Amino acid sequence: MHPIICSKARFAAYMLVWVLIGGLLTSLLRMPGTLTLTESAELAAPLCLFYAFFCLTPWYMCRHLPLVTTNPLKIIVQYLAAALLACGIWVKLANFIARQGMHANARFQMEVPHLVAVGLLLYTVSVALHYMYLAQQASREAELRALQAQINPHFLFNSLN
Repeated sequence: MHPIICSKARFAAYMLVWVLIGGLLTSLLRMPGTLTLTESAELAAPLCLFYAFFCLTPWYMCRHLPLVTTNPLKIIVQYLAAALLACGIWVKLANFIARQGMHANARFQMEVPHLVAVGLLLYTVSVALHYMYLAQQASREAELRALQAQINPHFLFNSLN
């Protein structure tokens, strides 16, 4: 199971980060002046909620494609394809929200390049953070094994004494 979903505290912190990202996305969409603040918030809130759960999926790919043993070209191709797919779904969802709820489809089309850039960036950051977590977890396991290796000879020596 995903380590963020396992703990309520981690999941709450994760969702808080996505609320902050939603605020930043709202201001980014508002900045060019094509969308109002309300329209930007109506667009950013469901997009960030969707992407919060979508960005949990790289965890499984990161576990399946370790950086040390996997061909770098394979890693690049896999994550580029996944990022483009995630970003495409994100933009389609934004387009659907703009057509249904905001009635601002023409003004929204000017924001699509911003959404593509932010979507690719968020997915890439998600992949990097998942790899960092896996490296930290591997480091802890190696430290634990080293400590156990130190304890075992002492236990054996003390038992023989």
